[in-house]
Amino acid sequence: MIVQSTNTGSDISNNQFGLMIPGGGVGLFDGCSKEFGSPLLGAQYGGVSSRDECNQMPANSQAGCIWRFDWFQNADNRPFYFEQVKCPAELTAKSGCVRQGDGNFPSAQACAPETRTSFQNYKKFRLRGNIYRNMEQITESVFLWPPRRSSR
Repeated sequence: MIVQSTNTGSDISNNQFGLMIPGGGVGLFDGCSKEFGSPLLGAQYGGVSSRDECNQMPANSQAGCIWRFDWFQNADNRPFYFEQVKCPAELTAKSGCVRQGDGNFPSAQACAPETRTSFQNYKKFRLRGNIYRNMEQITESVFLWPPRRSSR
């Protein structure tokens, strides 16, 4: 998985990433309710509690929410490894952000097609992306790329 860190928050423990997944909750900084003029769907921390609740989300968010329950197995605070790479243009085009000095890092390498269909098959989760701080201080929210690919 390749991710881009976009901000730092104080509501996540050390050594954690906050992934921005549709239906996944907003954490301490809930700008979504104000921006969209509606209450959150699900809990502020953790978001929706079942795959079925994804159907109540806006159409353009449903696939990401379903991905959370299908491929990601609704994982919460899994251990992972990471390495810093140059952020792909597909992510920087969505976020509008490019880290200063980003070109000094190696380009992300394409991964072989996934042979396992369950996140539970992994003992450690390999995460690649731009990291703004050292591992003890990471509390980043991220954009996910590439788009969900079905393995079924």
